[in-house]
Amino acid sequence: MPSPSRETLSVVTKFDGAEKIGKTKLNFGEGIERIEVEQRMDAPDFFSIEFKIQATADPQKFYLIDDLKLGMEVEIQMGYEDIETVFLGEVSYIEPTIEPGHTAVAASGYDFAHRMTRGTKSTTWGKGVEADQTVTTIAGDLISKSEARQGNSSDGLSAKKDSGTTKVEYHAVVNQNPYLALQQLVGATGCAQDSGHLDSKKQVEFKSPQIKSSPVLTICRDKKDPKKAVKARRAKFSLSTVRQVAKVEVRGYDPATKKAIKGECKAVSEAFKGTTGPKAAGKAHWGASSKGPVLTIVDRPVRDKKEAEAIAQSIFDGLSMQFQTAEIEIQGTPKVKAGSVVELKQFTKRFDGKYLVESCTHLITGAGNNTPYICILSLTRNAHP
Repeated sequence: MPSPSRETLSVVTKFDGAEKIGKTKLNFGEGIERIEVEQRMDAPDFFSIEFKIQATADPQKFYLIDDLKLGMEVEIQMGYEDIETVFLGEVSYIEPTIEPGHTAVAASGYDFAHRMTRGTKSTTWGKGVEADQTVTTIAGDLISKSEARQGNSSDGLSAKKDSGTTKVEYHAVVNQNPYLALQQLVGATGCAQDSGHLDSKKQVEFKSPQIKSSPVLTICRDKKDPKKAVKARRAKFSLSTVRQVAKVEVRGYDPATKKAIKGECKAVSEAFKGTTGPKAAGKAHWGASSKGPVLTIVDRPVRDKKEAEAIAQSIFDGLSMQFQTAEIEIQGTPKVKAGSVVELKQFTKRFDGKYLVESCTHLITGAGNNTPYICILSLTRNAHP
């Protein structure tokens, strides 16, 4: 596929608010050799910056190695025409490499939501009598009350969440880290990611993927359509029925009424345009779109039929989103982020259309490259035209 025309790349890296670390100025192409930012829907964002230290430097004066500190706040901005912040977080790793003729150090880490992945805790909401516990309030508590239990030091996070109305009588977190508990709360296709690149560096966003939203970018195979579209440098697709089922059922037991609980789901809650994965699998392997295997879940505690149906729906939605996937490489742009929607054109009718960005890797590999800044997108959707 054609390579994009080269434009002027702007890169800004800040450690603790300064464009330098100790005495070392942070200029891409001089001291900085490589920058990588990986944004994911299902995990805290990750960054890695590789610095090269001059070979003539006095081994006793490798200032950069000593000046880097764990916990330093990091901001990374990049772009061609428009420069935007693609990462806000902190240093968790410092990894020097020292050998004859080459000395380098890599600093890497995660957005501030990674603090929620450390350690475990147990807590409950509600008395199990009335449905007075809003799910979004529970999510907000998991985020804002996340802390280092030894010493009772707050993680300093705040929640940005949808104004949901779903309520439950009781919810328990038993010996889990808050991040995993949050993921389970919002469901298999929920989005629990740091939104520091949007609003605030220590704000965690709680929302469902907006697959009906307008595309932030159009990606074409050859001819740009419209003119603001970008061309793909590489594209790899997968269409698979392996993970598709016709129905998910969740079974449990109510000790109070001594009756079985059963909730089921046979359709996606929100679909991209076209034939959904479960229907395509049924027609391809069992002769009808309504036929197919049934997945039964018996190890998820449920209070009632409504909760069982909600869990069945989230599992069904998660499996259906594995129906069609793509990995696309384009010239870098900070406009694309995990959780956004992009549109593909000129990749045949079957693979054209809108996709959800499951992850986005922003990669800068060298000032001397023809295209030093690229984005690698992992795309997914639950239907095809």
